[in-house]
Amino acid sequence: MKRLKWIVGSAARQFGWPGLAGCVLLIFSVVIVVARVLPLQQKISFYLSAVQSVKTTGNFADVAKPALAWDAYIPLRTELNTQLLEFRSVAEQSALDIRASDYRLTKVDGTSLWRYQMDFLLETNYVSVQRFIAQLLNTMPNLALKGVDITRVAEVEGQVMANLRFVFYFRQN
Repeated sequence: MKRLKWIVGSAARQFGWPGLAGCVLLIFSVVIVVARVLPLQQKISFYLSAVQSVKTTGNFADVAKPALAWDAYIPLRTELNTQLLEFRSVAEQSALDIRASDYRLTKVDGTSLWRYQMDFLLETNYVSVQRFIAQLLNTMPNLALKGVDITRVAEVEGQVMANLRFVFYFRQN
């Protein structure tokens, strides 16, 4: 430890503080190159080799597809009931009565994804609707808000009737 302290002190006297700052920046840039640029360079070489493979063989099926990071956040279709229970739990925590009016499960064309669409009515105040939507979207990464229609209830001050349309996305089993 004393040796390192002596080396740093000697370098500080020889280079001065601006020289030491330059050395620190140089070391920092080397760390960035190793941690960030080299993995990106490997991805680029993978894609270039894939393009070369397609040019020589003319077959797109030979190219291996890299794993997609977003795919990890989309649950399997078998977890649909669990997700619906979690949806109901968030509604109960918000003290909201969900009356499902329409729901359907369809396959997304050209992908391995399934779409579960759910439309329902909600009668509460506007702030509760906003908080409910925000809490749902933060809780479930595979949930998307498709649309919101809000109308005021004339009989009760501050009450709104909200027609919410949500879409869950699931991966193939």
